[in-house]
Amino acid sequence: MVERSSLWALQNCLMIRNLIYVIEDPEKKSLVLHVLNQFDQLVLPKIDCLEKGIIHGDFNEHNIIVEDDKVISLIDFGDSQYAPVLFEIAICLCYIILQGQHFEMCKHVLEGLKTRRILTSLEITLLKISICARLCQSLVLGLYTYSKDPNNKYVLSSQINGWKQLQMLVPMEQAVLENSWNLEGHNENQ
Repeated sequence: MVERSSLWALQNCLMIRNLIYVIEDPEKKSLVLHVLNQFDQLVLPKIDCLEKGIIHGDFNEHNIIVEDDKVISLIDFGDSQYAPVLFEIAICLCYIILQGQHFEMCKHVLEGLKTRRILTSLEITLLKISICARLCQSLVLGLYTYSKDPNNKYVLSSQINGWKQLQMLVPMEQAVLENSWNLEGHNENQ
């Protein structure tokens, strides 16, 4: 399982403040700092109220093995950790947003989740900022890794779509997001 101090553990996303210098654009830098401040103020104080379990920690399309349109395996457990289940959902949705090129694609994942688990009101409230925090981790850590190893172009894959999606998602009102992702039915009986 991942160390408590891992830069990739979502609960440690504030650690990327030390790497913010890799962002050259002042507006992008300001946006990341805004997200980190929101995560610090809204999510971290509530972390003990969230359901926890062992999460994969890097649930994305590169770590899913599919054969004949059927998921047959999940790989790369190097970021597994005991953490809020919400973080697993946020990490997955972050990568859906990056690959789907639009945040509305998350609705389909959340509909599937609803068949197995209902999000609580608190989880719904913290979902957007948790996704944004993971986007920031991916963007900043990608730039940082590239600054240390310019031959590693893979680490820049989130840069292509990530900034655009972050800039769209951060100012989005909670009610609009909940409606778009059909989250109204998630917190029934909670």
